[in-house]
Amino acid sequence: MLPPPPPPPPCGVAPAALSSPVFLPPHRSLSLRRRRRVVLLAPRAVSVAASHAHDAVLLRRAADVADRSAGLTSPHPNFGCVIARPQLETDNAEAWVVGEGFLYAQGTPCAELLAAQEACEHARAATAYLNLEPGDCYGDNTAVSSLVQAGITRVVVGLRHPLKHLRGKAIQSLRNEGIQVDVVGEDLHSKLFKEALKSCLTVNAPLLYRAAFHVPFSVLKYAMTADGKIAASSGHASWVSGKSSRGRVFELRGRSDAIIVGGNTVRLDNPRLTARHVKGHVPVRIVMSQSLNLPEEANLWNVHDAYTIVATQRGARRDLQRKLALKGVEVVEFDMLNPRDVMSYCYDRGYLSVLWECGGTLAASAISASVIHKVYAFLAPKIIGGANAPTPVGELGMNQMTQAIDLIDVSYEQIDRDMLLSGFIQPIPELSPVIPSVDEMPSVDPEVSPYETNIISFYKTWDTFGAFSNFSPHPIHMPDENGDYFTWPTVEHYYQAHKFIGIDNPQAREIVQQIKLAKSPEEAARIGRTRQREFQQLVRPDWDSIKIDVMYRAIKCKFSTYSHLTDMLLSTAGSVLVEASPHNLFWGGGREGEGWYQSLVDQLFLLFSFGEGYSEDMEDLGKRMDAAEEQIQALPEDLNRRFDQLAEIIRSHVPATTTQGNLSREEENEQRRQANLQARLQQRRVAEQRRPVDDLEGEVEEADLYVHPRRNGGPHYNVNLKEIDVGGTTLQLPTNTFDSGNSKGTIIDSGTTLAYVPEVVYMAMMAAVFDKHQDISLNKFQDFDCFQYSGSVDDGFPEITFHFEGDISLPVAPHDYLFPNGRNLYCVGFQNGGLQSKDGKDMVLLGDLVLSNKLVLYDLENQAIGWTDYNCSSSIEIDDGKTGSTYTVNADNISSGCEFQWHKSLILLLATTVASYLML
Repeated sequence: MLPPPPPPPPCGVAPAALSSPVFLPPHRSLSLRRRRRVVLLAPRAVSVAASHAHDAVLLRRAADVADRSAGLTSPHPNFGCVIARPQLETDNAEAWVVGEGFLYAQGTPCAELLAAQEACEHARAATAYLNLEPGDCYGDNTAVSSLVQAGITRVVVGLRHPLKHLRGKAIQSLRNEGIQVDVVGEDLHSKLFKEALKSCLTVNAPLLYRAAFHVPFSVLKYAMTADGKIAASSGHASWVSGKSSRGRVFELRGRSDAIIVGGNTVRLDNPRLTARHVKGHVPVRIVMSQSLNLPEEANLWNVHDAYTIVATQRGARRDLQRKLALKGVEVVEFDMLNPRDVMSYCYDRGYLSVLWECGGTLAASAISASVIHKVYAFLAPKIIGGANAPTPVGELGMNQMTQAIDLIDVSYEQIDRDMLLSGFIQPIPELSPVIPSVDEMPSVDPEVSPYETNIISFYKTWDTFGAFSNFSPHPIHMPDENGDYFTWPTVEHYYQAHKFIGIDNPQAREIVQQIKLAKSPEEAARIGRTRQREFQQLVRPDWDSIKIDVMYRAIKCKFSTYSHLTDMLLSTAGSVLVEASPHNLFWGGGREGEGWYQSLVDQLFLLFSFGEGYSEDMEDLGKRMDAAEEQIQALPEDLNRRFDQLAEIIRSHVPATTTQGNLSREEENEQRRQANLQARLQQRRVAEQRRPVDDLEGEVEEADLYVHPRRNGGPHYNVNLKEIDVGGTTLQLPTNTFDSGNSKGTIIDSGTTLAYVPEVVYMAMMAAVFDKHQDISLNKFQDFDCFQYSGSVDDGFPEITFHFEGDISLPVAPHDYLFPNGRNLYCVGFQNGGLQSKDGKDMVLLGDLVLSNKLVLYDLENQAIGWTDYNCSSSIEIDDGKTGSTYTVNADNISSGCEFQWHKSLILLLATTVASYLML
């Protein structure tokens, strides 16, 4: 059997007895009177139909229980658990319930644990009903072990988990423990389960849509009169529906991560878009405006109560963007603002559910883009008339009634004098999987090999490595404001409270208490962030300088307390960890960011791999890299032959000296840790160490370069591009595409990241690049065209070569113009649409994307630019005009990509360290 989840031991010396509150969400408890009346029996012989009927009733109740936190917390996978046993005195299945629970928020106790705690001894030989297969990203199997330890003998599951890294794992674990598991649609096929299955699908519709379509679940809401108008001809719309209907809208907002409106709504209605019905979850407000024709003052620009994002076209009204930013509004630019790209952006932010409260034009655009999944229409018994009065949905291009979109699963509800009609545009995806056999069940995530070099992203607690999140439900035992040890429910509770700890003010102490008692890490974060904005004078003055250390102490305690988290962290050997929050550029920074949180987790990896002393040695090695480089370059050439011998000596000593005094690990993991250490130090080196050569004044003494003259009068290095070939085949482009007319040409600029080409060139290039991959579909991801591909891009895609005047060429390998953006996801680095000259003609801009494997030289005196392919043996000689000396500049001096040279530097430093110890 699986062991029960262990209580957290203290980090450091703690009092013998722990005194802290139990943080459980509110849930329905059975009265003492009902508990005394419970009479437990062995299961009775009943008909299959009756048994299925009871199962269906209780499974539907589990779905209803799972929905109880709606509006109180941000949307998350909804789990409900109902534990039931037959009773002698009644055949009513509802009366058989002895315990139930639900997931209150991410980072809170799981539904199965709460239900088992409520049922106590009555759970023995009982049946547990789960609307959704347990989803455990924390590595401790709390949900499964709770049911096993409670004595549950049968589990009925409504749906398998839709996320691939969780699907089937809990079900197999339960079966491995000897528990009977019946899954609706697999083991239970009765029609009696139709309504129960529908309830299970509906309560987790946001998760299912996100998993199937890679966009958030999107709901379009509008209120209209009996003649189909959402406002008068003047635009006045307060109020179309009644007060009760508006209260229902607040509930819909509370169930959403974000609310989307258009610019017209802001200009005409000046809404607040808050969920004013409770003090719980407050969704983000998103305004879509292409031209940014928005007022400088609006209710949405007040971000004290709710966060606001403005999505606009790139380059629109920079002056207003700056003013909004000063108010705390986040402005996000899109190359082409459209609902599909905005939904992809919301998906990247981790949103599950989005509510559209926009006008007819934007609603029509969203429906046409197939991003609207459900409609809520409030119909008021009013007639306003008006030929020009706006309607809920604008032009869809439909000319016949047979083209109309039929809503499915329609329901009607009377709300005071109004009528609410709701229905789905797209059916809820059931995601019925192909069930693997027992032998095929993986012990780890089937999509992520822990020892394969790749990028491991974590953000939400339900991600593959969600246990790494500061929101994960792992209590830590750390000192509080009085220096007494306290069990903090999560790392986030500890972090937020320390913003105010140490301030001698009753209000600050009250805020700390509120955070300590917060029911979830989300609530703790909301309290801490809101109070920080409102009462800046109560935030400790040294917060900016100590917050990194506060977070490090907390996550170090978490990983030290729970050994399975340490094992999970060590399993990432050879991979790059990314805290993938796309909007928190300090702690997260997205897939390409270098956020502090992931850096702290990396430090913990070094700590748990090699111990305190070794971690400090490695940090010291990183600091000494720059100083050692010059010494290495000055060594005689024959020393290079001795590096391999020295490396063998170091390898034979390092494992023995680094494992003393630490946790014992299997020998087979040691080499992986060593490789991972080098990979992570190299990653840090790539990000932080770029040695400039512009401190050398003088001219090029010797360089093996292909040099191209700069066009006279051209901006930057404007050269003459003649043609482009893909895989050896010249693109058939209009003859004047690369004409060197007035200010026209091709700019080569290594200060620019990407490469920009006109649309006619881009379309021709992409058609040639994907000529042999007609089955690949491109999708927009953060303004890039991306696609799924599992092979080697260098083997599967052609090289692109730019040809210039004078037989000068610039080849670009597939791994340069196709960059990875996740596991088996590649994006095209070329951008569709470049620059325009003053006379309105298109230009080509070639940046680092095409120069990434080139040693580039700008010859200012001769107005020329040159490049050559480089590796670690590439070099140019520069005559220093100050001293008269000649310097050799190697490729590894200006790029950290020369792994071999860097390895020799590391080996030399390790050798120096070992030799120093031996001499003592």
